[in-house]
Amino acid sequence: MNDLSDEFEHETVRLFHNYLASVATLRDVQRATHRKLWPTRIPAEQRSSSSDSRTVWEAETYEPTVTKLFGDDDIKFLFDLRNFTVHYAVPVMSIGTTFSHRPPAPMRQINRVDLLRAELNKYSKWSGAAKRFLNTQKGDVEFLPLIEKYQSRARTFYGWFWDQVKDAVRTEVDEYHAKSNEFALWLAEEMATPDWGDDGMPVPGSIRRNRARAHAARFANGTDGWRTNSVEPSGTVALGESDWTPLPPVGKYRR
Repeated sequence: MNDLSDEFEHETVRLFHNYLASVATLRDVQRATHRKLWPTRIPAEQRSSSSDSRTVWEAETYEPTVTKLFGDDDIKFLFDLRNFTVHYAVPVMSIGTTFSHRPPAPMRQINRVDLLRAELNKYSKWSGAAKRFLNTQKGDVEFLPLIEKYQSRARTFYGWFWDQVKDAVRTEVDEYHAKSNEFALWLAEEMATPDWGDDGMPVPGSIRRNRARAHAARFANGTDGWRTNSVEPSGTVALGESDWTPLPPVGKYRR
């Protein structure tokens, strides 16, 4: 039984086109990111051409993971389908919903989106992997299982990649958060406010207590920064200059 309206099919085709057009976006965003973090290019003798801008990290770490997660023929077909859709035509689809019921089991709803094989065969620029996949299909290509597999692999890959990035910039990020926390604690002491009574007036002595609590929190947090220390022959440690500018004394801007 097919109970899907023409409007549903048109909207599905539109979203389908947008989805396929975005398949390469993840790769492009990540490429721009990792080439900033690990910019060393592979040696000239290893480049496939003068325009080969791959980096050492890309060749040794990124590409093997891409191959592992996205190297299957069906996923490569999906990548080629993106090129098909963007540069050739939107694939013709057969969309439908069927229901089956075999008591005492509950009724099952089965949604299918099939890509018409006859239209796919008109495209002449399928890669070898995409051709191998198409040759395994007896008829039209069921699309939803491809999407489910790709989304699962993409989530895994996304998590792996950003873990790599976080590890690479962890020192800088930790420093940023440490300084941000110091500033927030300084601001809490600088901007301390009194408690207010039921009569709408400030509670006597409360602003001093609140500022004292904020000061104690700053003291407990301490300060951090990067400095080069040296050890004298006598064993005395000489502290170098910190690269973090100290925050001004609390109350400086109230004078």
